[in-house]
Amino acid sequence: MWGPFVGMMGIGLVGVLIFLLFAIFWIWMLVDAVTRNFKSDIEKVVWVLVIIFTHVIGAVIYYLVVKLREKNSSKKRR
Repeated sequence: MWGPFVGMMGIGLVGVLIFLLFAIFWIWMLVDAVTRNFKSDIEKVVWVLVIIFTHVIGAVIYYLVVKLREKNSSKKRR
């Protein structure tokens, strides 16, 4: 009776897991943007709005631009 649907349950579980990972990453980047000390308040507002309105894509862009720039600048200081 459940034969054809058993395989689909695994896909659904993987999809839920991927969704949860993306949601956690999005919340992490949003909290980071809100709590980070930017050079100006306008920059903070822009990043928060980018993350909110573009969701995961905005969080990835924020990570690539801000977080990786921070890592590279801290390596140069050493």
